[in-house]
Amino acid sequence: TAIYEQTREDSSAPFFFYNMTVQNHSPFDVDEKDFPSTIHVEGMKKTYPDVDQYLTLLRQSDQALQRLVEYFSKVSEPTVILFMGDHQPALSTGFLNRISGSTSDSRSPEENMILYQVPYVIWSNYDHISQAPARTSMNYMQTNLIRSYGGSLNGYQKFLADLMEDIPVINAYGYWGSNGVFYESDDKSSPYYARYHEYEILSYNYLFDGKGRLEGFFG
Repeated sequence: TAIYEQTREDSSAPFFFYNMTVQNHSPFDVDEKDFPSTIHVEGMKKTYPDVDQYLTLLRQSDQALQRLVEYFSKVSEPTVILFMGDHQPALSTGFLNRISGSTSDSRSPEENMILYQVPYVIWSNYDHISQAPARTSMNYMQTNLIRSYGGSLNGYQKFLADLMEDIPVINAYGYWGSNGVFYESDDKSSPYYARYHEYEILSYNYLFDGKGRLEGFFG
């Protein structure tokens, strides 16, 4: 909020701010004397100290998000906030195995995708905003955000908006089709394989093909 207020002293141009917190990022091994844990899993207090510390940090992030939303709810300028994470925390293997009832070696690729499932929020201080999909993935997040407030999409974002109708969730383990079935990325029997392969080509062009990059398409 301080950066927003400082910017508004000098400019009335649209304000965009990207902030990545490391508060919820591993390692969670700070000495208890320096940072006492106050939140615990019921029945597992101090069994996994890293989990206690993570949950305590998560609680502080919840409170910080609340303060941010309360601040901008009183700002007259139309404001949209996207709050997200890209994966679950790297916690004790024993804890993850215990709560999932399985080990990483015994889980299928689809089951391992659960480790990347996190909630996200798109909030605005005004009513005219579109509902974002409940089930999505990081590659679509920018497109979801822009569509939520009616912004203009570039060529690649339009491609992604169309792609998510067929393939609503993608990550390193594979993807879910709109038919609800999970497919590994190299599964050529998938009815969505051609679409997914097209996405792979464009992703490569965007990220790595410096000489042949379709600049106009990506905006």
